[in-house]
Amino acid sequence: TAKPDFKLTKENTPFVAQICSRLDGIPLAIELAAARVKVLSPEQIASRLDDRFRLLTGGARTALPRQQTLRAMIDWSYSLLSEAEKTLFRRLAVFTGGWTLEAAEFVCGEDQEGPDILDLMSRLGDKSLITSEESNGEIRYHRLETIRQYSRERFFETEEVEAIRDRHLTYYVQFSEEIERGLQEPSRKLWVHRSGSEQENLRTAIEWGLARDLESALRITANMIVGIASGGYSVKSFGWLREILQAQETTLPAVPPPLRAKALAALAFIYISVGKEREASACAEQAVALYHQLEDRRWLASVMLLATRTLESSGKWVEAETALKEALALARADQNAVVTIWLLITLARVTARLHGDTQAAWEFTEEAPQLAMDAELDGQVADVYEVRGFLAVYSGQYQQARAFFEKAMLTYQGVDADFNVLLNKSNLAHLERQFGHYEQALERYRETIVGFRDIGQLGGIAHQLECFGFLAMAGERKERALKLFAAADALREKVGAPMTSEEEAYFDEQISVLRQNMEPGQFERIWNSGRALTMEQAVQFALEENTG
Repeated sequence: TAKPDFKLTKENTPFVAQICSRLDGIPLAIELAAARVKVLSPEQIASRLDDRFRLLTGGARTALPRQQTLRAMIDWSYSLLSEAEKTLFRRLAVFTGGWTLEAAEFVCGEDQEGPDILDLMSRLGDKSLITSEESNGEIRYHRLETIRQYSRERFFETEEVEAIRDRHLTYYVQFSEEIERGLQEPSRKLWVHRSGSEQENLRTAIEWGLARDLESALRITANMIVGIASGGYSVKSFGWLREILQAQETTLPAVPPPLRAKALAALAFIYISVGKEREASACAEQAVALYHQLEDRRWLASVMLLATRTLESSGKWVEAETALKEALALARADQNAVVTIWLLITLARVTARLHGDTQAAWEFTEEAPQLAMDAELDGQVADVYEVRGFLAVYSGQYQQARAFFEKAMLTYQGVDADFNVLLNKSNLAHLERQFGHYEQALERYRETIVGFRDIGQLGGIAHQLECFGFLAMAGERKERALKLFAAADALREKVGAPMTSEEEAYFDEQISVLRQNMEPGQFERIWNSGRALTMEQAVQFALEENTG
């Protein structure tokens, strides 16, 4: 009606759908958005919805005043609330991604007079200003995105923003400590779920804490690492960890030694997640030294495990085995199932590499599944499947390796550890390539390189570029292989993500073959052109790969 010649096309339909979805299906909001097609394309309208109250004005002049703009409509609803309802409505804007009754009572209810928080939330629910849902036996409250934006504007007009955000931070410090304890108990699956539900609030609290209360921010971050580590990565948590990395690096010297040790361990874990194992090892070694000084054994085994990562990647297998066995004795003494399982499966991998004895390595994995199942550590059951897949690869057992990697992938999917799912797709791709199944490998690599790109795991992207190069070598496309190797080399250099000693040996072997089979000057020309590619250009070049 607003633009009679308007037509849905393949290009604009996704943006129309996005507009309707982001406006929560509110008829008036959609009508007001549609009126803008006289001057804006659907894509432009969709891109401006973060400032929807300015965009969605200009309703029909014959309509009631409260219906002429979206803001007027919500203003009218807001004006009908009691003062106590208005206060709670504004304060609830401090939450992101929903909240529980307990959180609302703590954060919003300290000086609330009159009706209690539950009664007030019931009233807001009756007026459709908040909604509720039950998940895993817990009621969580939400509001439509349009209402959330409006309430935030109202909230930031008040003088109580800092006080409410401080209480929000305090609550989520306490909540993160509950999660840390809960993950060590039989009810850990419930706490993994609760941790996932509160990711946005935890992130908001950390951001506020970094600016206002450093110690609280670090405490939340360090506590949350336990949950993410024991449940497997999700892409969401991966991005979240990466974003806080830089801020946390510069703040550690200012905090007390016990918290600094815990935060260094968390920082080591974050570095591992973004592919910077040298930095991870340095942080872990500092944490180990601090825990020894503090005579605190609780986290010692886990940070010793992190400290062995560089030993493994640099091929120092004897030193790694010694450190892992020492850490395993500590974890057993503390009856720490999570860390014991990590150490057992890491020892299995190291034993296979160091001694070439897959049977002895397999024995390390026999205790781990029962420990994981007894503690309901589904993510670590998947870890066991994954390391057994590697042991099968070392033994040359293709079908068995494939079955274990697929079981690991399915188990990780069951706990929403989608980053670990991506890693196992990569494992399957390597397996197919190793056994000469190049078409199957190519199909997997196309998925994994895009996945690593989407989450910004630059070390992972570099390794996938190398694997595309290995496929090109197998197909006798030497110039293409060299260009991919050069792009990977430049990316690793840029982000500080070195290869393992074994990866480096194989890579150097392929480079040597290419040097021997190229004309003088040809190698350098192609190498330089590959190193000049941006990451995105390199990924696009890789995706053009074929095995024909």
